[in-house]
Amino acid sequence: MRTTKNFSMVSGNRKGMELGRIYWCRRRDLNPHGFPHTPLKRACLPFHHFGTQWHNYETSGSPCQRIGWRVESPSILQLLILSRSDNSMATSSSPAPLTQSQHWVGAFFDMDNTLVPGPSIEIGFFRYLWKNGVVGWPELWRSLRYAVQHMPPISLSPLRGNKLYLLGHDVSTIEQLAHEYVELFVWPRVAVRALGRLSHHKQAGHIVAVVSGSPECLVKPLSEKLGVSLVFGAKLEARSGLYTGRVFAPLPYGEGKSRYMERVAAQYNLDLSRSYAYGDSPGDFHALQLVGHPFVVNPIRGMARIAKQQGWPITQWA
Repeated sequence: MRTTKNFSMVSGNRKGMELGRIYWCRRRDLNPHGFPHTPLKRACLPFHHFGTQWHNYETSGSPCQRIGWRVESPSILQLLILSRSDNSMATSSSPAPLTQSQHWVGAFFDMDNTLVPGPSIEIGFFRYLWKNGVVGWPELWRSLRYAVQHMPPISLSPLRGNKLYLLGHDVSTIEQLAHEYVELFVWPRVAVRALGRLSHHKQAGHIVAVVSGSPECLVKPLSEKLGVSLVFGAKLEARSGLYTGRVFAPLPYGEGKSRYMERVAAQYNLDLSRSYAYGDSPGDFHALQLVGHPFVVNPIRGMARIAKQQGWPITQWA
């Protein structure tokens, strides 16, 4: 209900004269919650503003105090807002104290041999492309020759930073095949215990992210099925709709993975000392070292020994 303005002059002061009406007082000496300002605050306020003092002259009959006030009729919106405010103030004189927000906690998951136990999903994808006639001996020979020319002994690092088997292939075609491959062969391999941990972190309100060195065209479709929106995979360079075979830096592997995690932490104001990370290999060492709760999952390539040295828990997700 909207009331009309009704006031008269009495001894140079205005006051509400019509009983049974509720008036909204706009006063310079009250803050938006209806409490008096401090003297310093009153001195600094250049304009009047709305307070939350209500006057029912039928019951109180007391006029509004002086100091820059004006009697106005409240709108319906003001009535609704104030009624909600009064109800909340009646139950508690001050807001409930803030607790330690779980939204400040992150949970970072590797994909290969962690969420998805077993060999790298990229190796399986290459086989899938081979089976469908998309790649063949030329692509395989090109990749192997590059690896031999650039790799240190017993290392696959050059192949992580270059995807020469995709050189010249249409982006949309590869992405479509990647979705099919994930749906048919990767999704059924996701560890049950991994799903349980993902669910646990989501229910706790943690910021969940997948950070993997596998191509983004494989990591994103699986992450979508897992219900994870923060996804970081190897970003493949393309020109005119065709892959160049190169990967944008930083690669989310090794130190590059920890850089992605630090970006997420800065963006979401995460406390990494309270956060979680899951990985399986020495390539995840920097990521695990970055958080307060590291977990080594399905350890390979000496990671079990490293975990024992660091005092990190080891678990098996099969």
